[in-house]
Amino acid sequence: MSFLSRLNPTPAFPSYTGPYKVGSVDVEIPATDLASPSPAPPSASATVAFRIFYPCEAGSNERPVRWIPNPQRGYVSAYARFLGANSALSHIFAHGVVVIATDHRDGSAPVSYVRETEKTPAKTVDYRRVAHKPSPDVYEQRNEQLRIRLWEQGMVHDALLKIDQGKPVNNLDPNHSTKSRKREPSEVLSMFKNKLDVHRPGSITWAGHSFGATTTVQLVKSTFYHASSSENDSYVPLFTPSASSEIVKQITPASPVMLLDLWCLPLQGPSTSWLRAKPMPCYAPSGPGGTALLAIESEAFFKWQVHLEETKRVLSESPGSNPPVRTKPGPRFFYPTSSAHLSQSDFGILFSWVTTKVFGAKDPERVLRLNVRAMLQVMRDCGVEVADTSRVDMEETGEVAAAGKAQDWKILEPKAGTVAGWIPLTTDVDSHVAKEKISEAPADAVVEGEVMGEMTVENGKR
Repeated sequence: MSFLSRLNPTPAFPSYTGPYKVGSVDVEIPATDLASPSPAPPSASATVAFRIFYPCEAGSNERPVRWIPNPQRGYVSAYARFLGANSALSHIFAHGVVVIATDHRDGSAPVSYVRETEKTPAKTVDYRRVAHKPSPDVYEQRNEQLRIRLWEQGMVHDALLKIDQGKPVNNLDPNHSTKSRKREPSEVLSMFKNKLDVHRPGSITWAGHSFGATTTVQLVKSTFYHASSSENDSYVPLFTPSASSEIVKQITPASPVMLLDLWCLPLQGPSTSWLRAKPMPCYAPSGPGGTALLAIESEAFFKWQVHLEETKRVLSESPGSNPPVRTKPGPRFFYPTSSAHLSQSDFGILFSWVTTKVFGAKDPERVLRLNVRAMLQVMRDCGVEVADTSRVDMEETGEVAAAGKAQDWKILEPKAGTVAGWIPLTTDVDSHVAKEKISEAPADAVVEGEVMGEMTVENGKR
């Protein structure tokens, strides 16, 4: 980031490091137009909204991405699925991957706007204040939010199938901007026909940050274990996809999953303890093990010791055993030094002076690049076609950088010191840390991703 850009009162993202330009399309569809794989929660909104970010090549000007002062163009080349667009994910779609960011109407955002449909009026969903400490009431409120989030993800998945098949979709968002010609919403989405790799089982990558990572864990596990959910009478599933639903066919042991600062408290509710004890799908007998599972902690979450031990259990091959059993490769598990919880979000880049002064984070753009490098390499290893990471981003010498590009094997190397400031972790549980519920957070960690709604900083132990 240049000195002049730091003086600019309007925050902006740094330039993308990938080879592609980036375009975006906003989509909002009446829920009645989509096939829900799981029953809608009582408090679900009448529409489902999401944004499609897609890689581009040179062409006619398209709608620019908000916050980013660069013109966008249009050509789709690949596809992956994410929960929530943040700075790390924005660099993913600049490497040739389509990213879907869902607008979750569960009260975790500062505010969400729901357009009117033929049968329902417009409304707003305001921020919902929920405590960050465990209690029966907190678990129930978080489960209610997760029910909405999981249902929305199932609906968005169905919408993407229809968009790729070229089926008519009633997009309520006009996608008008002052810098692009006005087009019909159906015309905007027609460019994705037969362009999205969303039908092949295991083709979609699932990822999220903080509560989005929580949502990702619950989505893939609820879907993968749907057939055996009746094994335990005390289990109350939050998402119940039918066996014939497309999302059940999509999520397989080979599905790549990437979790940034996974927030574990919402996973600890007693009504979902059966699912909590199940391993991630990648550890199924036919799965590749942890090579398809990436977890990146901030240093703040790494130092949150009780939470770190719970994260290890979630990522392990046998979360229900202590110590966990290991027969397959463990997850790709790292943390960048001098990073805060917000380093993996837009906030850390746009307002780096806050994360530096308040939380002690350093060099947010390098932290971002490290995260992106790991995510891209996990996708490559899982067979997802993405552009190479440049040697400049891999921090090679100038002479080597001029020689071209190569895949970034070093970023996933489990040997400490391979990449400066990038610390590999394991799921080995620390026997000196008591197995207890997640309670207080460290003083330098902003709990959850509700930054703009409520910056909650809790005092805690290290």
